[in-house]
Amino acid sequence: MEPSGHYWKALAWQMNLSKEVDYLVGVNPYHVKKSKEFDDNSPEKSDRKDAGIIARLIRDGRYFEMYLPEGVYSELRVLSRTRDQLVTKRKNAKNVIIAVIDEYFPEYEKVYKNIFTEGSIAILKKYPFPEEIKKAGKEKIEKVLKEATQGRIGKKGHKSYMKQQKYQ
Repeated sequence: MEPSGHYWKALAWQMNLSKEVDYLVGVNPYHVKKSKEFDDNSPEKSDRKDAGIIARLIRDGRYFEMYLPEGVYSELRVLSRTRDQLVTKRKNAKNVIIAVIDEYFPEYEKVYKNIFTEGSIAILKKYPFPEEIKKAGKEKIEKVLKEATQGRIGKKGHKSYMKQQKYQ
């Protein structure tokens, strides 16, 4: 079989538990794709065509024995894969946010090296554009920062920048 997606797992486990199946083998999905293009110079996909290509790859010895982890090993594999996917999605989302901030507010990194801090997020939620920060003024910005950070960030860190940018 071709182990792509998650659909193959139920069939593989059923076959593994069956008394009629001696062993399971799989073929690399990338090899199936490349063989398909090589055989008839067409990337078109159909179940009948894929089944023939998979059978040919197995006949030619280009397969691997299926490993179906059980118990805690199975759970660790699923959790590890899920964590990797979530980390990648989080990184991609952060990159999109940084790109938008850079486009609309390129000088923002002068104030916050890490735009994902509590204070930065609070300011961006309340005043997402530079013009809105200018209109809000120093006192309102300081109030937002104090509320967002429970008083840990106040006038000191942003005072010099706000003077420099004439946001008073």
